[in-house]
Amino acid sequence: MIRVISQIKKFLTSFYGRALLPALFLRLLMMPFFYHPDIKSQHFHFYFLSQKVIDLYQYLANHVSSLPYTDTFNYPPLVYFVFGSFQFAFRPLLGSDFVHWLFDWGPNQIFNPHLFRYLFILKLPYLVLDLATAFLLTSFFKTEAQKKKVFVFWLFNPVVWYTLYGLSNFDILPAFLVLWSVAYLNQNQVWRSGLLLGLAAAFKTYPLLLLPFLAILSSRRLKKIIFVLLAGGGLYLATLLPFFNSGGFRQSVLFSGLNQRLFQAGISLGFGENLIIFVALGTGLFFFTQKSWLGRREKTIPVFLTVLLLIFSLSHFHPQWIVWLLPFLTILLVQQPKTLLPQVIFYLAFFGVVFLFDDIAQTFGLLTPINPSFLSLSSPFMILKQRQIFDPQLLQSLFHSVLAGTSFWLIWQSFKKS
Repeated sequence: MIRVISQIKKFLTSFYGRALLPALFLRLLMMPFFYHPDIKSQHFHFYFLSQKVIDLYQYLANHVSSLPYTDTFNYPPLVYFVFGSFQFAFRPLLGSDFVHWLFDWGPNQIFNPHLFRYLFILKLPYLVLDLATAFLLTSFFKTEAQKKKVFVFWLFNPVVWYTLYGLSNFDILPAFLVLWSVAYLNQNQVWRSGLLLGLAAAFKTYPLLLLPFLAILSSRRLKKIIFVLLAGGGLYLATLLPFFNSGGFRQSVLFSGLNQRLFQAGISLGFGENLIIFVALGTGLFFFTQKSWLGRREKTIPVFLTVLLLIFSLSHFHPQWIVWLLPFLTILLVQQPKTLLPQVIFYLAFFGVVFLFDDIAQTFGLLTPINPSFLSLSSPFMILKQRQIFDPQLLQSLFHSVLAGTSFWLIWQSFKKS
């Protein structure tokens, strides 16, 4: 016990301890005071695991008329089981009124006297994954100066604060697993790298797009390439197979509109046919990687960053998707400090796009636990539209175009360094 206390004191007096304490304080301060409805809607669905509901998708489809919240659950089943188990384990801390709050979708839900406690506890997994990501990032560098930089850049990035403790979605979990997969690849543990990427895809589907690139970058040997594909793809499919016979699952997950956003940015070829830009660029990148960088593991981060930036810049993204990019952008910033200005512009353009969604919940609405009247304010989109200051959709398109242009520049810079 004395040795443990001594080690804790030693850590707290080190650079990492002194950097972590204020960062942790800021996070603990934000957790109870920022609220986005997604965290409640997700935990409304997670609640049914404690009621021994296994096929949530079909259950929701069968009971949609009797539930107070009627949206479908569009995430893979592992999300339901992992976070449903977390909610069940922490139910004693959440209190007896928690379930009542989950089922209250009326105008008074924001006035629940225990709201601050609910938000704080429900965000604890994101806090753990957030801090774990900060420490994992240091493993990508050899010099102590670079380790310290990447640690600080992650902990004090306002975009991290906004997405994890404002929007409060679980995207940090697959993002952490993808980063961990790359770390294993750097340690020559190829099979673990493939498995972790498959596990990440079992929470959010986007890592599947990275799996072919991981395979061809991991080795020059065909057997290893196939092994990586089978390890990652097999684990992903194993988590879905029990639900393939569920009509609710197929409709909510496999055929949901969320999974089709990547295919909407295209160039019309006439006669109802479109050239899908992401698919065209992604295919070209795959063959270029296979031809030029087979087995070149040092190219993994720039290739992954390229795929993710293409996903992000060529689709009508959800704001929390930026979490997928943040670890790799942070690594790039340490490797190339000259990318600071482009990254600042990228983040500002991101906020420009997000704040011009006609959704008050992503801007002023986040502050409703502090003062519920924030929810009655007009969104920036409506302010611009009603006062005829500027066409908000045109302005949003301009921001998105700047974001895309900056993405292409960052892609170029990442390959120059690698």
